[in-house]
Amino acid sequence: MESINTYYEDYVHLSEFVESNHGLLFDSERSDILVQIFSGLYKQDVIARLSAEIATLVPHAKIIGTTTSGEIMNGQVTGLKIVLSFTVFRNTTVKTGIFYKEDQDEFNLGREVASTLGSDKSKLLILFATGVSFDSDQMLKGIPGGNLLKVFLSIPVNVEGVFCRI
Repeated sequence: MESINTYYEDYVHLSEFVESNHGLLFDSERSDILVQIFSGLYKQDVIARLSAEIATLVPHAKIIGTTTSGEIMNGQVTGLKIVLSFTVFRNTTVKTGIFYKEDQDEFNLGREVASTLGSDKSKLLILFATGVSFDSDQMLKGIPGGNLLKVFLSIPVNVEGVFCRI
């Protein structure tokens, strides 16, 4: 596994970043790529355009993201920027999905996430959840084997999650 990070400025700079890391991002030995977007900008059109740009430049990448109130890259904290983290895996399968709480409770939402993305080989779950009134403990209780997984949950209700199967 190897990770590389950059600030998003515009399509030209992103394209140059991808080209300068072409050997890593398009290595035939890789099994999957996870791109995480951490945005200090709360502009849905910017984030949607960025996601489309990433999908165009690195079509095999799986993309997840969240808004932030401070972005950290290489030990530096910034604000009102977008950090992109590209993680290249060699022996890992990455699955992503977006889930809506709607009328179900958090426990059942956890069960839905696990049944859709998980397997008996899952080892990591990353969740980005939004909403003020969200019971993360109940959601985690709905994930079978939750105490066996390493779970990273960020609450800043839509949930975007990824299971990494190693």
